[in-house]
Amino acid sequence: MKVTYAYILLYLVVFSGCATTYKAIQPRSERIEYFQSYQGSLNTLTDRPLVADSVHIVLPTPVVKDTPIYPDMAFRSGAEGTAVVQVLVDSMGIPIKCIIYSSDAEIYKECILISASRWRFTSLMIDGTPHPFIARMKFRFYIVNGSPIVMVPF
Repeated sequence: MKVTYAYILLYLVVFSGCATTYKAIQPRSERIEYFQSYQGSLNTLTDRPLVADSVHIVLPTPVVKDTPIYPDMAFRSGAEGTAVVQVLVDSMGIPIKCIIYSSDAEIYKECILISASRWRFTSLMIDGTPHPFIARMKFRFYIVNGSPIVMVPF
């Protein structure tokens, strides 16, 4: 009976995306960067991303992720690239506003903005109080063996 539970647990971990090879080899630049938002604006970033601290700062984590759809026109033309979006998130973890920070091509912008607005996060906790924050996320679009792949940040 214990062996059956072990196989079920292994199956859930592998197929839930927790044990993917893509996640294991992603460089640090593929991770989500969090910035404290002052006055609830995307224009008021601190110089450096927030760093988790066991006493004062607990970084948010994505609870709901939405993978953007690879644009059909980009896929047919074989286009690959990256797009970075900044998301202003309220203290409850719900995106308020999304803007494109940088992008290789215009074709990715619409699908990234739609996808980013569907994400949900835990709250940024500073000294036990939830705060609004800005999440900077980098999405990569590429084609492997004729299949479109969108790399979602973690």
